Amino acid sequence: MSGEAFAPKPGEPFILRKGLVVSKALGLRANDLETLLRGIRTVDPLSIYYHVHHPYFSRVSVRPEYPSAFAIWTAKQLGQPILAERLSGIDLHEVRGDLEELRRAFATRIDEYLRAAPPGAALVQSPPDRAFDFCTMQFVVIRAAPPAATAPELAAALRRAGSMVVFYHTYDALVRLGRPTNDFAEWTRAALGREDLAAALGRLDPYVHSVDELRSRVIAILEGGV
Repeated sequence: MSGEAFAPKPGEPFILRKGLVVSKALGLRANDLETLLRGIRTVDPLSIYYHVHHPYFSRVSVRPEYPSAFAIWTAKQLGQPILAERLSGIDLHEVRGDLEELRRAFATRIDEYLRAAPPGAALVQSPPDRAFDFCTMQFVVIRAAPPAATAPELAAALRRAGSMVVFYHTYDALVRLGRPTNDFAEWTRAALGREDLAAALGRLDPYVHSVDELRSRVIAILEGGV
């Protein structure tokens, strides 16, 4: 899956947008690793995207312990921290809009773990009230603020905007839409000609921050000019 290009022209203002996540339960549950693997292999691609990013957009002020709901559940509900660490090692930056590749990455690591682990690993079940419920989503994108023509204007707009603005222009831009860098880096390079800002913004890794932390870092770079 690839999304629309983001190609601002010189002098073009930044249009802040935000994503609204509308979730939908699929009626599919997992209570052990085999049913989790089966679900990952069969649900629609946006379900995979949803469960990777749910820990970020559901609690924007908290940095997740593991960078996906799959890893969190295997660690917390199945007591399989080794697998959780392996799932956390998937490089989400390499996905670049290919959600089928993201699916394969999770499925492959779980399958390899099951093949190498003691037989009992496949039999461990979650508590009945802690099963993994697969969901999918619609991602509705709306305009969030007036255009920003300069880096300070964009910083000021981000201070007023909700956290899902930052989510859309960073996490979503990279993984679902497959853009080569986050939108803030691309805009400062292409529209402002500020390679220094673009480099600093492009080095930000959204998956080691909460969404609120990431917003603060983007604002600091835009305001600091470095």
